Amino acid sequence: MGYRKRLQAAAVAVVPVLRKLDVDEKYLRFSGAVEIPDRFYPPSQSDSKFQAEQALGDWAEDAVCEAINRQECGIKAVHYGANSKLFAEDEGFRDAFIEGIKQTCVEGKRSDLLVMGSDVPAELDSTELGVEESSKLVAKSLGGLEIRSSRLTAARYRAYQKERLDAGKKPATLEPSITVKIEDLVKVYLWNHLNSRPQAYVQVFFDEVHGLSFMKILEYIGSGEKLRVEKHKRSAKTTIMIPLSTGRQIGEVTEEPRFEVVHNVTKNGRHDIFARPFGGRIEVDVGRVEALLE
Repeated sequence: MGYRKRLQAAAVAVVPVLRKLDVDEKYLRFSGAVEIPDRFYPPSQSDSKFQAEQALGDWAEDAVCEAINRQECGIKAVHYGANSKLFAEDEGFRDAFIEGIKQTCVEGKRSDLLVMGSDVPAELDSTELGVEESSKLVAKSLGGLEIRSSRLTAARYRAYQKERLDAGKKPATLEPSITVKIEDLVKVYLWNHLNSRPQAYVQVFFDEVHGLSFMKILEYIGSGEKLRVEKHKRSAKTTIMIPLSTGRQIGEVTEEPRFEVVHNVTKNGRHDIFARPFGGRIEVDVGRVEALLE
């Protein structure tokens, strides 16, 4: 069975499981097309928490990309997904936000990184490619990596939860999770389907780096076994927490990043202050990265 057919079969199995979770029907249409919304709701502000999370995500993406390319062993990674640095208060943000949603409805959700043979011509920053150029580059790739960052040290989290279990308490989970937003599933599926190329999620902690293919994410959700779901109180967005052991460790953080204070003042006088990571070092097993995209 080819990749597209296997992907479609995995997606079909997901639908009844998500329907039981009262997921909106628009997030259950794994048809190879995503309807462009009639209305758009750009955020009105980007607070310190959002900016801090974006900065941590940028660090994780840069560190994984550098870790792959540093080894010079037959494959390379390039920055590929949307990479706008505009915040809600910035001029042009609303238009960029709307255009970004329209783009993902047409070509699916681009992964943060694209992985390909080291001999394939590609710019390190390939985030501004148009649809036609993107399709040509993706056709030469092994697939994409969606980078997720976490504020946890995975080993310490496991030890803490085990101590609680040994003390007679009942923690919800004994291990960290790979986080998957339900609203992203149809758009990631669309990209995989249109390009017939795999994507994988890579979760970066402060000590470990783990990966899980999108195919296996669909298969895990489709199994319907003890799904752990969290709904954000403010945005009402739903996230599925997939146990880390479902995937595979593909690397480690050999040097934690340092942090610098960032102090931004918005046009309306609000002061946003947060810590931005820099430096640090990640080592990855390139063979395991390639295995995620098989």
